[in-house]
Amino acid sequence: MNEYAHIQLSFAPLLSNFGLIGLLVCLIACAVFFFIFKRKSLILRLIAALTLLFVILNVSTLSTTQQSKEGIVLVAVDESYSNTINERDSQTTKALQDTLSKIEALPQLKAKIIRAPAAVNKYTETKLFKAIDKSLSDIPPEQRSGVIIISDGNIHDVPEGLSAREMQQKYGPIHFIMTGKDKEKDRRLEIKKAPLYGLKGTDARIEFIVHDTVLPLNSPVRLTLSTPDGSKRFITAQIGKRQSVYVPIEHAGTNPIEIVVDPLKGEISQSNNRRAVIIQGIRDKLNVLLVSGAPHEGGRYWRNLMTSDPAIELVHFTILRDIDSKDGTARNEMALIPFPHKQLFHDQLNSFDLIIFDRYRNQGILQQETYKNLARYVRKGGGVLIASGHEYVSPKSIYNTAFKDVLIGSPNKDSIERPFKPHLSDQGHMHPITRGLDSGQFSGENWANWLRQIDVSTSPTNDEKVLMSGIDGRPLLLIGEKDNGRIIHLTSDQIWLWAREYQQGGPYIDLMRKMIHWLLKEPSLEEGQIELSLDQDQIKIARYINPGDEQLRYTDPEGIEKPLSLKQGADKIFHAQIDAEKQGLYSFNAGKNNAYIIAGAYDTLEQTNLIRSAEIIHPALSLTGGGNYEADELDDVQFKVKKAPATARFSSARTMSFRDSQYAEISKVDFTPTLPLWVYLLLFAGLNIYIWQRESR
Repeated sequence: MNEYAHIQLSFAPLLSNFGLIGLLVCLIACAVFFFIFKRKSLILRLIAALTLLFVILNVSTLSTTQQSKEGIVLVAVDESYSNTINERDSQTTKALQDTLSKIEALPQLKAKIIRAPAAVNKYTETKLFKAIDKSLSDIPPEQRSGVIIISDGNIHDVPEGLSAREMQQKYGPIHFIMTGKDKEKDRRLEIKKAPLYGLKGTDARIEFIVHDTVLPLNSPVRLTLSTPDGSKRFITAQIGKRQSVYVPIEHAGTNPIEIVVDPLKGEISQSNNRRAVIIQGIRDKLNVLLVSGAPHEGGRYWRNLMTSDPAIELVHFTILRDIDSKDGTARNEMALIPFPHKQLFHDQLNSFDLIIFDRYRNQGILQQETYKNLARYVRKGGGVLIASGHEYVSPKSIYNTAFKDVLIGSPNKDSIERPFKPHLSDQGHMHPITRGLDSGQFSGENWANWLRQIDVSTSPTNDEKVLMSGIDGRPLLLIGEKDNGRIIHLTSDQIWLWAREYQQGGPYIDLMRKMIHWLLKEPSLEEGQIELSLDQDQIKIARYINPGDEQLRYTDPEGIEKPLSLKQGADKIFHAQIDAEKQGLYSFNAGKNNAYIIAGAYDTLEQTNLIRSAEIIHPALSLTGGGNYEADELDDVQFKVKKAPATARFSSARTMSFRDSQYAEISKVDFTPTLPLWVYLLLFAGLNIYIWQRESR
């Protein structure tokens, strides 16, 4: 760019402002005195005074060399989802290349590219002007030659409330290069209302509207509804009408529902024809039976845990007296009720979601047929938790009954009483029940000792897993699956020590709740659970346990199924990731484990209207004198720099003009004294000597 110099006088006084004022007062007083009383050599005296004043003012010449800078044109590229469909991304790329080449051909201009929105917001909204304003803050107003926006026109933060003068001063001319094609059409499914949670066994209501840019209101259109059990059914809906559909909540945990409207022929995108909803199924009430074989401290904490959860209906019985007890007490003097074993373990057994036997022994109350019924209950899908003490290794152990068929951990006739610290086994570090127990407050298994444990043996053929170990590595927490049911065996009755904060306590609430919810088949506690997370346009998959005979497969939003391989990392966790190239529901399956995730944001500003439009940006173009151009017709558009007032028109059918830059940077500064200091001193001294000689004659 051009350079030019500017010269001016510069003053750098040797005295402060007060000193200068005092000096001027003295000089003026002297001038008045000599004017009145000694006019001889008055002119010479004034010249000498001015010489002294020049020295004090330190007068020099300031020479600045300035370089005019090229104007900056901001090129804002729309990278939102709507500007990537229907070949708009390739249009954008070509338009950007053409724009940059035309700007480079003009030496007065320089392009600065900004891209928005950020990838994390590409499906939600397009805030281009937020990015433009941020970038303009680094550019001097005199250097702002204009703004070019390459977009489909779906911009959600166009400035409002600014005058034409304010818009022109801030942005310069705003030009709009529009992607897309004429006469676009689209059909869109909008979910108006959907619950996050639903009761298991009930129907959830989903409200929706189908929008269409071609068909008139109330025209019929077909939808396909996919329910959690994998079945599909067809629904007839009406364009523009708010309607409802009911879907069954089949089970607790994740219930994915997907609704797809038939595509419109020739529409720009089918991505907004598909909507997915994930409803978390919850149980209305959990019926739990707690049977304590004898009163003891631990029984209270099992009861407190159950009653603290409003979703649990607890039935608790404590056996206070054996059926064969002989203490001489008459029956009519006892305030005890008979144990209703027939009602609980035969008539109402299947109504219980979970049964807990807390230090229960075979006291002759339950018969062998009852124990067989309990075993059938487990195999048909029931859950049983055994918290055992020394009674489990006694002759009255329930292991010596027909219940043995489903029990895990065979007694070794030994109850060991000495302090020990529970430890997580290798399986325990990976299983959801116990994973993470040794972190946080209790990092590194920093928990209290227990004081008693029974000795049991495990059978590798009995599908038993040991999650925690105790004295000398003996099994402390065992879990197992029996056909459709589950069982847990805690081989100590000392967990209440953690609850009482004996020593430093321990994570008893977390452990007890996870045991209960695993028995209730909580999906998040499944051993081979699939954990999913969305990172921008990638889905990340993690599994702590990945059996070799379970092939992980996933299904994309269009129903295409693909296999997926996991690799174990240094953290011993199995990882994989895939590109979420399509919006919608992704489902993952491995063995009995399923997981679901929705990629893309639904019913957002970004997806409200996918058809291109210049309507939103038009007011900004009018206020700044900019123009609207087609992305495919830039070859015929000429770029120019215009020396014109801000209110001028900067566009025509085949011309895109920009403001000429008025900004210059100082490249060089020189300070030169008007005369050397010794010249001033010599002149001052010479004048004073001459005046003295002249007046002394």
